[in-house]
Amino acid sequence: MSKLKSKFFRQEFEAAGFPLAPTPLELFLLKNLMQEVLDPLREGVGVPVYVNDCYRSYAKYIKMQGTYNPSSTSDHFWGQAIPTSNPKDQARFGPNFCFSVGAADIRISSKLDIELAFAKVMGLNLPLGQCILESNGSSKWLHVSNPRTLCFSPAVIAAVGIGKVTYLTSTDNGKTYQAVV
Repeated sequence: MSKLKSKFFRQEFEAAGFPLAPTPLELFLLKNLMQEVLDPLREGVGVPVYVNDCYRSYAKYIKMQGTYNPSSTSDHFWGQAIPTSNPKDQARFGPNFCFSVGAADIRISSKLDIELAFAKVMGLNLPLGQCILESNGSSKWLHVSNPRTLCFSPAVIAAVGIGKVTYLTSTDNGKTYQAVV
């Protein structure tokens, strides 16, 4: 992997599943996520931020089912074509979803409450696609992603219907989401 100027380390993403030999698209998406979203987020919340999860292969997506409720339209797929399982998604996107733009699940240092960190992120006006405060009951984390406009024009986003709500919460392990305004 080529050198990326960031306060994050390559090893943080590799430990979270990012490939050792990424495609040019994956590297482009990672560089943007690190420099435009995660670095300013880390600085804006003022405490250490750690990457828990980032890259999902289709095999990892299948393995996660049962312990979590992963979406077949998640930005964690980094532009891969992933077979959609939801009939509604199949009707919109065809048999594969390929509009993901890269995402990371992060945890915040215990020095700052995660809800407060989420509120701070909302006030930072970062160029991100989504920020979701997620929990599975015992642990909480933030999901952050690149904006769709990094790869797709507003016209394509509207025509294909790949726009997403920016700020959400999920307290039931990814089963349902509530918009935060």
